[in-house]
Amino acid sequence: MFQLEVNGKDVRGWHWIWGAPVLALLLFVSFGFWLWGLVAFVQWIAG
Repeated sequence: MFQLEVNGKDVRGWHWIWGAPVLALLLFVSFGFWLWGLVAFVQWIAG
């Protein structure tokens, strides 16, 4: 899972520092693509 020690330092909480922003960015991008697809679909239906 996660490496708990780096150079002898306990880093169990550190993955959130880079993990949370990356996860938020991935969610934002995927939601943006979904929203763009939905808008394009609605515009296509509306003609």
